[in-house]
Amino acid sequence: MGSVLKDLGPCEVKLGTTDLGATRGTVSFRYTTEGRDILHDQNGITPVDGQYVGATCEVTVPLTRQQLATLAKVIPGATYDEGKLKVSPPVSNRYDDAEKLTLTAIVDGSASTLDSDMLTIQKASPSADLDVSFDNEGQRVYNIVFTGYPSQVTPIGELWRIGA
Repeated sequence: MGSVLKDLGPCEVKLGTTDLGATRGTVSFRYTTEGRDILHDQNGITPVDGQYVGATCEVTVPLTRQQLATLAKVIPGATYDEGKLKVSPPVSNRYDDAEKLTLTAIVDGSASTLDSDMLTIQKASPSADLDVSFDNEGQRVYNIVFTGYPSQVTPIGELWRIGA
């Protein structure tokens, strides 16, 4: 029998070699294929076939209790210096700034060492989706959305994988 994916539980999130730390809520991975219908006039609007034209993947990571230096790494246009996080509007190429993003299942309190417990996006670029509340009810969460891009180096064309 082959490797089995875990059904339940949190994960450790690393961007490159940086552990992004604590999360609060659901870390979600979404992979979507895109296609186009093939039509014949003789069949009206009923497709006679279809063709895949690409795919997208993204990971949403709800970070909490973060160090400012870590937030600077995942918020485009951010810098961290002398205890201050400063954010300017980003203008950069997302692929060039992208890094490997790895989600590793936490088993018995620590990150698993099994390849089948690791989901890796070869080139992931972060974007901020911040809506931070200041109240006495909820915990502050900093949503970072990572968009995956196909690798332009070995493994060429790979978008994501589970396993080593």
